[in-house]
Order: sequence, then structure tokens, then C-alpha cells
Amino acid sequence: MPTQIADVIQPDAFTAYLVQNSLLSTALYQSGVALPNGEMDAQLSAGAEFFTVPYWNDLPDVEADITNDNPAILSTTQKVTASKQVVRKSFLHASWSEASLASELSGSSALERVQSRVQAYWDRQFEKRLIASLMGVLYSNVAHHLAFLNFLTEIRRNPLSTCAPTTDSWPALMVKASSEWRVV
Repeated sequence: MPTQIADVIQPDAFTAYLVQNSLLSTALYQSGVALPNGEMDAQLSAGAEFFTVPYWNDLPDVEADITNDNPAILSTTQKVTASKQVVRKSFLHASWSEASLASELSGSSALERVQSRVQAYWDRQFEKRLIASLMGVLYSNVAHHLAFLNFLTEIRRNPLSTCAPTTDSWPALMVKASSEWRVV
């Protein structure tokens, strides 16, 4: 619906309109934490609502072989693995309009105000989406490591505990020796 006469103040004596800008900061988005990527831009321009991004995982942190001069002892070969991320495209839009009589009676152009603030509007929208995405990553990490986080919480509550059982997500038994924890 366009800005109408009922939406504006008609001053008896015209004074200049002041501006009331949002106080929301977009420092995270503007910091460059999210950068353009040519491959992603191409995928976003293509059809479909989803696309898949395959990627190589880092080399695993396994202990390296010890070198010796015995030709019968061979290096243990390792592998690198791949994973994928599924990306859902977001299609966003916003629009503004004015009734010219409303701007005439108010003494200030609503569309000029809109034009001056559109970039700030989209920056705030992208900041909200970026924060929501980062919170999703955080919540996913918490959900997948909740057992470990519960264990750490228990250590804080009961520092006299001496050990915690090994689970699939923990590579070893953690034992308290004097004032420090050691992995055995």
C-alpha cells in the first residue's frame, strides 16, 4: 500500500523533516566476514532452489610414521575424504511506494527518503540472516557435542570427579591427576 495522506504529518508551518534512522548495527556484515565467491554467484544465478557444494576435508591428524632405513617397513597410506553442503537459496524482495499528494502535503518526498535508506535496509536484512546462520552453526555444534559439554559442566560442579567414561565422540578416557586432566 502506498504512503497516503493519513500516514504523514501536515504541518501548519513547514519545518524540515528530521530523520529517524535505525540504531541496529550491521558491523558484522560490513566487516567482510561474508565475502563474494564467484562459484557461489554462478550457482545462485542458476535455476533451482537448492544446490550442493562438495568439498575436501582436511587431512586427518593421525600420527606420522617414523622413518627408518629398513626397506621392509613401509609407510602406512592414509586417505582424504570429501563431504558436501546443501545450500538453499533465499529469494527476498521488498517494495515501497507513495501517493504523490501525500508527499506534496507533507512537504517532503517519501520516495527520496526510501531511496536514501534502501541499502541500509538490505544491510540489516543480510546481517539478520548472517547472524541466524551463525547461530544455526553454533546450535548444531552444541547439539552434536552436548554429551561432552555436559561432562565439562559436571567437572565444574563436582571437581572431585576422577574420570569420565569413553564414548563414541571421545577418543580416550579423561583422568584427573592432581589438579589437571590428562587424556590416557
